[in-house]
Amino acid sequence: MYCSSCGNQIPDNSKFCNICGARTDSTSAQTIKEWEYHDFIMPWKSDQLVVRVGGGNPNLGPDQALTAFWQDFQSEVRLELQKWLDKGWQSITEVGPAAVKIEEFYKNVSNWDGADVVGGIASLGILPVLKVLTGNASHKETWWKPTEVRIKLRRPKM
Repeated sequence: MYCSSCGNQIPDNSKFCNICGARTDSTSAQTIKEWEYHDFIMPWKSDQLVVRVGGGNPNLGPDQALTAFWQDFQSEVRLELQKWLDKGWQSITEVGPAAVKIEEFYKNVSNWDGADVVGGIASLGILPVLKVLTGNASHKETWWKPTEVRIKLRRPKM
């Protein structure tokens, strides 16, 4: 049977819901035959965090990016999600890093640093020309950015 207050499954003939504590009886506890579903979607704000792959941390991949995004924004996501849970919805997919949807993008980054400036001056401009000709003037970095948090919800149709 299911709790008529929160919709969670509880043992048959329970007097109280072991999830929310609501009192149950044979008239208030129902057997749920149908569910309604909803996708909780929280779009990511464009000015929020992006994560670089490689560089200082060459082992950072999509899993680590998901974890980083979730750690930084989970309180904001949970606050919005709680509004749905308070209305009797239950999450049926993970509420965590796996709920974050990300996309990969690339940036061309200059390889020039202070030593290159000094070397360029000392070599009368020959060193910068050589760096460009050999393809060492810039490199491509992989970055991840979140697009949304998506969590599947359900609640019993009563």
